[in-house]
Amino acid sequence: MSSSVPAETGAGGGDLSIARLVEEEGRGTEVLLSDGSSLRVAGDAPELLRLELHRPLTAAELKGLRAAADRREIARRVFAWLQRRAQARGRLRQKLIDLEFSPVSVDAVLDQFEARGFLDDEKFARLFVGDQLRKRPVGALWLLAKLREQGVGRDIAERVVAEDLPPEAELAEARRALGKRSSAEDPVKSLRFLSGRGFRQSIARRAAAERFHGDAGAGD
Repeated sequence: MSSSVPAETGAGGGDLSIARLVEEEGRGTEVLLSDGSSLRVAGDAPELLRLELHRPLTAAELKGLRAAADRREIARRVFAWLQRRAQARGRLRQKLIDLEFSPVSVDAVLDQFEARGFLDDEKFARLFVGDQLRKRPVGALWLLAKLREQGVGRDIAERVVAEDLPPEAELAEARRALGKRSSAEDPVKSLRFLSGRGFRQSIARRAAAERFHGDAGAGD
């Protein structure tokens, strides 16, 4: 994606060779090729280790350099996105694949970000759940759906919601939601409202029963 190597030379090295390597602090290494094109890769890219100046590149070497250049560009974009706001791995992965980066290169970079603690889906999910509940009362089903939309894996999403919004806490949120509604509203409308906010049916029924009949155990 980020390579400036001409398309016709992308499948093989042909007569291309490395004319010069230019290391720039904070910007990696620029690989200048004999045809005037260039690639910018990370300074510690393993693809650089066995290369020699002015020796014709093999197809595998050129492919490796292009992959290294893509990984550097992917890392640059991910770092910039995460600086603006936290995001889940799944969302970042899809954005990068939509930009036509190789899934293999994308996953390699995202693995590195996770290993270094820059990308943490569980932490993101907990922050997301807390932020949403501060904005307004919503139920477990709503939170699960929104986390999945954000690219959080199902297992992590379900665990975080179960831990951060257990049944009694969800019931408290349902009570809070109904507390903002008109006292003249009937039970059917209340149930429909709570369902729209993503509350589980057992929680919605119990909250509505408490509101209209004072029956805290209804629906269990």
